Amino acid sequence: PLPRAETPTAMSPDMVVPAAPDNYVIGRDDLLSIFVYQMPELTAQVRVNADGYVAVPYLQKELAASGHTAPQVRAELQRELEVEGLARNPIARVIVAQVESRPIVVAGAVRYPEVIQAARPMRLLEVLSRAGGLGGNSGTTVLVSENTPDGVVTQTYDVTRLLQDPNPGDDPELIGGETIRVVPARLVYAVGALQKPGAFPIEAGEPITVLKALALAQGFSRTTPANKGGAEIIRTELDGQRVEIPVNLGKILQHKRPDRVLEAGDILYVPDNGKIVILRDAVGDAAQAL
Repeated sequence: PLPRAETPTAMSPDMVVPAAPDNYVIGRDDLLSIFVYQMPELTAQVRVNADGYVAVPYLQKELAASGHTAPQVRAELQRELEVEGLARNPIARVIVAQVESRPIVVAGAVRYPEVIQAARPMRLLEVLSRAGGLGGNSGTTVLVSENTPDGVVTQTYDVTRLLQDPNPGDDPELIGGETIRVVPARLVYAVGALQKPGAFPIEAGEPITVLKALALAQGFSRTTPANKGGAEIIRTELDGQRVEIPVNLGKILQHKRPDRVLEAGDILYVPDNGKIVILRDAVGDAAQAL
């Protein structure tokens, strides 16, 4: 194939219209305009190579560009000019002149949030796999957003359903330019006189009730007698106000009271020996469970 024609190098950064903002993460094949003030011989347009680097005139070392922003490349350029003895206190400017890469931003509850370059169309599950998979605090909801002429459009996917779906066509195809966010799991907390207090994720379609939270915490403590009749659900309302809802675990266990469904953020507090513990102590126990 014929070599790609480059835009003629501008002699001033004021003559270059940035193709992306300074927080844009540079990818392979992107074109950068580089300027070093009072050193016009270093003015150049350089394309990021397949390894993610750019070669700047007169510099012996290539600069890492892919995965970095223009200000980060500028800082590395200025540092390398001094290291190689080409300038003292240089002032440089790096501008993204053309965007040719296809970045997919992966954020949220994944093991390794990162920017992945889509050299080819990729399925959502493959992108999540490249980010190390779901994090320990992940839920099942994945949001995929992309810019369209009508604004940002966001689609919601259930990753559990995608993994179980025998039809791979339901796994959306990504071509680059998307932002993926894995929503952290919604949690409920069980603290107090329990065998294993902790935070437990609410999975889609599987609500956590008081009895289920008790089971997840492996029951009452074996060393500290629990006050089954004095338990509470500590709930934070939308306005930020905390309310305490009495729960008689003994009667629920005896089927004399209905089991209650816990909401995301609820704290099931089981006191010991009937002692009344003030709210701040219960909330402190919940913080330790995170």
